[in-house]
Amino acid sequence: MSSTVIGNNKTKIRKYFLGAAFLLIGLLIAIGPQTIFAVCPKDPDSMAMACYYTARISVGIGTVIAALGLIQLVIRNNGFGSGISTAELLLGILVLLIPTILVGVCKGEHMHCHSATLPALIILGVLLIVLSVTDIVIGFVGRNKRNNNEK
Repeated sequence: MSSTVIGNNKTKIRKYFLGAAFLLIGLLIAIGPQTIFAVCPKDPDSMAMACYYTARISVGIGTVIAALGLIQLVIRNNGFGSGISTAELLLGILVLLIPTILVGVCKGEHMHCHSATLPALIILGVLLIVLSVTDIVIGFVGRNKRNNNEK
């Protein structure tokens, strides 16, 4: 087996692994604050708390993350990988900023959103950033190796 075939197989495996990981992380970000690590319930007689809006925004961001993961799984062109990873990196940063700086969660440490939703979104955001940066670096190193071998 030639090194090109082995390299292509590694690229395909990386592409499918990342696509599946992005899809799963996106679904967890979109659905988690509504179910698994739910935010505080909205009282119909009062204003919604910050965690309510964090959960609503997470649905949109998580859906985009999952859609990009699905695109990575379906599209045959490997050239999209670095672009998708760059987008996922930026969305991962946004996932971190929403519950910590931009919108927040309830201030009470005893509140479920403070003890469950906040750490879950931080972990998922960091995981998304780490996977994206790793893919970008591996892609960059691989391109440099191919360019040096062609010279």
